[in-house]
Amino acid sequence: MTILEGSISVLAQAFQERAEASERPARWPVIAMILAVGSALLATSTLRHHAFRSGALDLGFFDQLTYLISRGHEAFSTILGWHLMGDHAAYVLYLIAPAYWVWPDVHVLLAVQAFALAAGAYPVWRLGRLAGLSQARALAVALAYLLYPIVLAANLFDFHPETISVPAMLFAALAARERRLGWFIVALAVAMGGKEIIALTVIAMGAWLALFEQRRLYGAVAIVLGAAWFVIAMKFVIPYFGEGKQASGVQYYSYLGHTFGQIVGNMIVEPQRWLPVLFSLRTVKYLCVLFLPVIWGLSPRHLSPLIAALPTLALNSLAVDDRVDMTSPFMQYSLMVVPFLALALVAGVAGGQTLLRRPRWIVAWSVGLVMLGAAARIIQVQARGVTDLRNNLASREAIEQIQDKGGVLTTHEITPHVSQRLLVQYIDPSRPLRPIDEFEYVLLNLSHGSAQTHDELTESILKQLHDHPEFRVAFQKDDVYLFRKVEPFLHSESREAAADFRPADGR
Repeated sequence: MTILEGSISVLAQAFQERAEASERPARWPVIAMILAVGSALLATSTLRHHAFRSGALDLGFFDQLTYLISRGHEAFSTILGWHLMGDHAAYVLYLIAPAYWVWPDVHVLLAVQAFALAAGAYPVWRLGRLAGLSQARALAVALAYLLYPIVLAANLFDFHPETISVPAMLFAALAARERRLGWFIVALAVAMGGKEIIALTVIAMGAWLALFEQRRLYGAVAIVLGAAWFVIAMKFVIPYFGEGKQASGVQYYSYLGHTFGQIVGNMIVEPQRWLPVLFSLRTVKYLCVLFLPVIWGLSPRHLSPLIAALPTLALNSLAVDDRVDMTSPFMQYSLMVVPFLALALVAGVAGGQTLLRRPRWIVAWSVGLVMLGAAARIIQVQARGVTDLRNNLASREAIEQIQDKGGVLTTHEITPHVSQRLLVQYIDPSRPLRPIDEFEYVLLNLSHGSAQTHDELTESILKQLHDHPEFRVAFQKDDVYLFRKVEPFLHSESREAAADFRPADGR
């Protein structure tokens, strides 16, 4: 009797598990969505790159670093004169570099970025299901994440390691909800590898988890990990690899001080320095850019996830620099707001207190925003003029004639097409250039924007090359000039000397 009851119990449990599995929402729709959107993101960034719209900053910079790591060289880029760990301590590139063993191509970075951003839809969908959303609503919110303007813009703006941090933070939130501590720690470790300042977001996320999500252990782990890495990166890693330099982001707060300690101290004792910057029309515009695209799904009662976005919001709002606007929606600086906006959307829709509730209206709103953005972009491109296809083809012909890994001096736009070598630099009067005779190739496109912006320097280099006894014109067509060092002057030392390059004034 006992054996019979046991057998019946086992069979009943098996049928119950099978029934529960059949009721479990299918994952294939969200996976199909990720593959479709990821492919579209990759296609657009690839087209931009092939149209010479990408540049040395930052696609060429990270491509050179990833290539060097994959070949066992020091992760020091001659494009900026910075070691990878002396810039933003973006160690996640060491995880990407093995892919260059299989396919050493800049498109690997574009693919990693596109599918990493797209992969964030999975934890958004899963978190929606855990919050009680129907399959259709959870998919609609996941699609809203994928079509969020900051996500699309970041994918098009060259390559930045913090794009990988976006899905990592979302997976960390999912691991915390499902009480998977090991995966939570792994996800946070990957997230912090995108940039040293993301550690502050991890600390803020820990506060949110402990205070609002009743995940005190996970909150404590996040706070400890974030604080430890921030101190280690700022005090030891960046100064060591940067040869005593501060993190490059410190320059955006020079009105508050020239070191991290000075900035924090002046913010405390002299608030009159930064309060006018924070409470300004610029900040209002910035917040509108971030929140209006998803205003349909935000509920005042479910905004607690945005606590984790406060460090990013504060850093971007307080940054002041004539060259870089960190509040711009077309740059990557607001990416660490995205995971927590997505969490706020999930909570708002699950709470049933949002402007849009039906999946079809959520999808229509998101698609409509993308169409408006695409139309505005097309108008902007037409206003600037259509790309000169003949000039681009000439650039590509010239690039194909660079057959080896000799040092290259070129323009900003061509740099990511020739960045997989020990020595590559782009023409910019604000950055120190090596002597011309240390390069084996000089490739100039006088029609490119960077060449026109620095026309005096470019013309000076062009004249110097025409008169230089070591160089000859190897290609000339449609404002594109390729100079190659003639055979008697070629020397292999130029390929190895790049490892010793350290410009006097850094980045």
